[in-house]
Amino acid sequence: MPRHELKIMEEFSIREISAVDKPAQEHALATIMKRAPQANEVSPAKSIDELKAGVADLATRFDALLEQKAQKEVVMNFNDAVTEIAKRDACPRHVAMSKARNEYPESFAKYQSEGLEKSRTATKAEDDDADIRKASRDFNDAVRMLMTSGMSRTQAMQEARRRMPDEFRRAYRR
Repeated sequence: MPRHELKIMEEFSIREISAVDKPAQEHALATIMKRAPQANEVSPAKSIDELKAGVADLATRFDALLEQKAQKEVVMNFNDAVTEIAKRDACPRHVAMSKARNEYPESFAKYQSEGLEKSRTATKAEDDDADIRKASRDFNDAVRMLMTSGMSRTQAMQEARRRMPDEFRRAYRR
């Protein structure tokens, strides 16, 4: 078969272009198109005052949307936002968390501070438990010491309670 030489058109003029559903040159690109304006489109014949009014209307609607977003952000619980995004975007929870962090930064900051507060509360509870264990150990050591001097356990506990009321309260939460 003979090879065809590639021909490139460098200069030409176009008198008419028609849109077709099956093009003859499938690699050709149409880079500029024009058409008659539709009824719902902005006509270039609008006055400057009409355009200014349109811009003012858009600015008002934009401000309202920003306010809605701000209200939504304050109200939206971070976990609820994650659930909503996971459903909306059909993505795993860890991806939704990343998206929620970007979409709701104030809710994320509140979520983090709540987590930090829970962590502090848990740490405080652990510290309290350690304090209770120490008080209980000290109190029981005092009871054993008194028992070695010949007292009964009941007498030793009564005496230790009289001598160490703070340790007794912490150990037995009274």
